[in-house]
Amino acid sequence: MRTGKARGFAYPALLVGVLVFGIGLAKVGEWASQQRRREDEHALRWAGEHVVLAIKSYYYSSPSQPRAMPKSLEDLVDDKRFSVTRHHLRDVPFDPISRSKDWGIVRAPDGDVAGVYSKGSGAPLASVDPSNADAARTRLTYADWKFVFDPNTK
Repeated sequence: MRTGKARGFAYPALLVGVLVFGIGLAKVGEWASQQRRREDEHALRWAGEHVVLAIKSYYYSSPSQPRAMPKSLEDLVDDKRFSVTRHHLRDVPFDPISRSKDWGIVRAPDGDVAGVYSKGSGAPLASVDPSNADAARTRLTYADWKFVFDPNTK
């Protein structure tokens, strides 16, 4: 049996250790979450740019004049304007923000598909519009990131 002024040190040290470990885990979780969002934003840019390239391919391979834009994203997958079906996209790309293939459609003045945007909610980590980095316009939501083909520009 102890006598005197012996004090317990192990329990407070264990509490401090658990606190430090918990803070470290929280920081790792926050870093992992931001890393995932960065990857999703990169995948969104990639998918949007490929849809724009497919619309461009569809437009410039039009068999008739005047050239036409696709009526839907499925027209980019199966272009039946020719005797042999052409595929400007293998499949409608997956939207990594909304976690679906349901894209918002940017319509041309005649109602055809000119581009796409994500229907996902939330604010992006990158605040610069990926399709117009020269203007450095800030974008508040993912839906503001519009990937559009304009046949009047090269």
